[in-house]
Amino acid sequence: MAISVKEQKLLSTFPRPPSSASAVSPPRASAQASDSVYRASDFGFIQVGLCPEDDNRSLYDDPIAETHSNASQAPIPVSLPSSHTAELQLVLDNPSRAYSPGESITGYILGWTPSSNTHIHLILEGRATTYIRGDKTEHKNHAPLLYQILHFKPETHNAIPRFCITIPERSTSGFDETLNSLSSDHPTHTPFWTHTWPAQEPYESSAAHPLPPSMTLPLRTSTTLTSLASGRASISYSLIAVRSTPSPSPSPSPNTLIPNATHAFPIHLTTLRLPPPRLQSLTSPSNTTTTRHNLSVQTAALTKERRLSLREQLRDAFNPSAPSFYFAAQIRSPKLATPGSDLHLPITLSVLPPPLGKLYNFAVPDICIASLDARVKSFTGLRVLHPSPNPSPNPSPISNHALGAQAKSHSHTFKSTALRSTTLPSSRTFIPIDGDFSSQSITLTLTLPATMLPSFATYNIWRSYRLECEVRFAVAGKEVAAHTQSDLNIVARGAGSVETRGGMVRDGMERVDDAESLEVARKVVGMVGVM
Repeated sequence: MAISVKEQKLLSTFPRPPSSASAVSPPRASAQASDSVYRASDFGFIQVGLCPEDDNRSLYDDPIAETHSNASQAPIPVSLPSSHTAELQLVLDNPSRAYSPGESITGYILGWTPSSNTHIHLILEGRATTYIRGDKTEHKNHAPLLYQILHFKPETHNAIPRFCITIPERSTSGFDETLNSLSSDHPTHTPFWTHTWPAQEPYESSAAHPLPPSMTLPLRTSTTLTSLASGRASISYSLIAVRSTPSPSPSPSPNTLIPNATHAFPIHLTTLRLPPPRLQSLTSPSNTTTTRHNLSVQTAALTKERRLSLREQLRDAFNPSAPSFYFAAQIRSPKLATPGSDLHLPITLSVLPPPLGKLYNFAVPDICIASLDARVKSFTGLRVLHPSPNPSPNPSPISNHALGAQAKSHSHTFKSTALRSTTLPSSRTFIPIDGDFSSQSITLTLTLPATMLPSFATYNIWRSYRLECEVRFAVAGKEVAAHTQSDLNIVARGAGSVETRGGMVRDGMERVDDAESLEVARKVVGMVGVM
């Protein structure tokens, strides 16, 4: 019997990103059936071990993200473009809520009387859009994430019609080439929707992967010695209502519907929520990464009870026979966190024995945390597909299968700082007891932004985080530093959490796509007809 998604353990399934931005990994196994064992990424848990080369390739550092939010006063999102809005409108029970896969969107419909001879189709649509502009080229792709239709037929009563539509946990496949046939012709003869994606870690390449969260990545720029590229991306979901009437003529079919009004409402989605007990166990102190640093200081001040004079400090800097003190610093970093939560980084010290043939002829000194620089960096990967150059002067439209087989993949990783803190803890000095620090611990606390995006991966976008920390210790007037970095996986708040989010910022590119979505929805209703 398949194990329930709520009971699954999270495992690390994502390897390091490719060393080359456009490298393609060997083909991955196809997506498992919906009743198969869930992978770690099903909860948005993605571990992407970014190597130094990847860090260096992410040459664009944007300003530190704003860490303050006021969710309780979040405004209601603005509706998307519509026609005959005054006649047809969707009213959600929770219009500013951040929904999660598996939850239901409820509300009612204004502008439709069930007793009239009219139909309503509700369409829950999701798409991931990427745009990359390189040297003299630019490419844009739309990846469909879901297209779910709910049909309301005429009834005999006149009650205000309510609706309830459940968000699936995974991306769906369906309509595929049909959606492209209903979309406007693209000037480059490439499909509006891209359904076929080659295997490339850590991107997804097939349907039935966990739905990614709503997000908008503003235009970013990355530069290398040989190229300049900029990119932007968005993942958006919307609930579209289409009102239609049966065709008055039997041609082309008596079941044909003619749309006469549309309305769309943006839906903000986060990733799948974990049960509170499971989330609590994953964020417990036992689920951490420990980094150990062996440090040492060499100074004559270790044997003196006073500060060195200026002359003594100058001589001390070039004195190889000055006494040395050795100690180890251990920093524990959490592996998983939720937006708005506190990250706790306990620091412990231990005294190390001196090298063979040497002794400590001084008391174990106090060790103080002199400075701290902690950062949470976000890494966002984008990719686009574009067909190989066609020498024909009159190119014909390209199918999705052909695009996937012949297309070239361009990918870039954009880096930003989601959080930075230099605040020192109130208690920051280790005082030896019986010649050791074994019973002492100092904890650094960082508060994540409440608006932090969960980790995820989909066809053309992925997001992961890295926690970096530099702690400088002051010992007998000298300083030594310990550096640590580890992957930090961000997941949505636990099941039962209620989040509200403000209006989503939509740029001109997205508004054009919204208009295209409404036009496709009208054509889909005309094609589906009375079923």
